[in-house]
Amino acid sequence: DVRPLVDEHCASCHNNDGVAPFVFEDAEDAAVLGPSIVGSVEARTMPPFGMRDECRDVRDDHMRLDDSTLAIFTGWADADFKLGDEADYVPFQAEAIPEPPASRFAAHPLAAFEPDPELLDHYLCMETDLTFDEEVFLTFVEVHPDRLDLVHHVIVYAVLPESQAELDAMQGGEPTAGFECFGSPVAFLGPAVGGFAPGSERPWTETSVARRIPAGARVVIEVHFNTLNAERALISDTTWAEFWTIDRQSVTDIVVPFTAFDAELVIPPGQAEHEEIVELTMPIDAELMSSSPHMHLLGTSLT
Repeated sequence: DVRPLVDEHCASCHNNDGVAPFVFEDAEDAAVLGPSIVGSVEARTMPPFGMRDECRDVRDDHMRLDDSTLAIFTGWADADFKLGDEADYVPFQAEAIPEPPASRFAAHPLAAFEPDPELLDHYLCMETDLTFDEEVFLTFVEVHPDRLDLVHHVIVYAVLPESQAELDAMQGGEPTAGFECFGSPVAFLGPAVGGFAPGSERPWTETSVARRIPAGARVVIEVHFNTLNAERALISDTTWAEFWTIDRQSVTDIVVPFTAFDAELVIPPGQAEHEEIVELTMPIDAELMSSSPHMHLLGTSLT
C-alpha cells in the first residue's frame, strides 16, 4: 500500500539522481527510514511546499496529501513498518503527458555554473544567450536542470531593457563569470517567467493566456544549488530553458506578475516563532491566477 504512494509523492526527489539526501528505491532501506518518512508526513513537512490547512483551498495542490493517504502511512507505522509481498505491488502509473509542439526559443547559460562545493547552499545567476529581438507572448517555459542531484530550484527571468545597466553592474563586466544572487536580486530587474523545483514540474498545455515580454529583454537563469550530494571538488552545471509562444492575435488574457517582498525582515534574537506579514495592493482589477511564495533557510510555513 505504501510503496506506490512513495513512488508518486516522494521518488521524484528521493532517488539516486535526485537532490534529496535519502533514497527510497529499495524497500528494505525505505523500511529502515520508515519512522522518519511517517514522522515527516504526519508533521506535513513532507512532501514540501504545502500551504497551511487554514489557508484557502488551492486548486491542483498535488503536493498536499489527503487524510486517506496520510492514514496509509500511519497504518504502516502501526504495523511496525512491515514489508509486504512483492507480488502484490502495483506500480504507480503517472498520468500521460502530452507531447508539446516544438518550442520557439532556447536559453543556454553563457558559461557553466560552478557552485562552490564548500558551501552547502550556493545561489548563482548567469546570463544566457537569449535576447528577445521582438515582442513575444510566452505561454510556457520548461527548465531543464543539468545536475538533478544538486539543483534545489531554478528561476528564469526576463530582464527588461530599462534595467539592463543594473544587470551589467551585477555581472561586473564579466557576463560569462556568473554572479552571486542570494535573495534573488534579478527579480527587481524583470519578471520571473519560469522555474523548476523537484517534484513540482508542470507539463505543457495549450493555452491562449500569455505573458508579454518586450523586445530587447535578456534572459537570466538563477540556480539554487545544494551541494550535500556533491561527490567531486569541481562542480559544473549547464541548466537551460526553452520557451513556447503564441502570436498576439491568439492571446485572450495577459498574465502580469507582481512581487510582494519583505525587505525589512527582522527576527528578534532567541524567538522560536516569528511571523511576518507582507501586503501588496494591486494597481489593476484582475483575477489572481497563482502565487509562488518563497522563503530561504528559516521559513517554516505560509498562509
